[in-house]
Amino acid sequence: MRNAPTYLDEMRDPDGLDLDLAALKAYWEPALLTNSDNSPPVFSPILDRIASALPQSERHVYVGGGHAPHVALPQEYARVTLPYALAGEQG
Repeated sequence: MRNAPTYLDEMRDPDGLDLDLAALKAYWEPALLTNSDNSPPVFSPILDRIASALPQSERHVYVGGGHAPHVALPQEYARVTLPYALAGEQG
């Protein structure tokens, strides 16, 4: 319920569901795409489309991570995401 106003704002944004694949194709650095095995079903096809525009991307599925894997699986989340975050700082 705390996030309901934000969700409503997102749904009212006329561009909120647009996906600019051409702009994504211009991105050449490493990318990590993640979801959980129990994420809402709509997420996986969206990640598939993003992955098609980012052939250099890697995918990771958190088992049992839900919508907030950083909360449900903090150690795995850190292990998976930190290399990407740290690589960006060294660039």
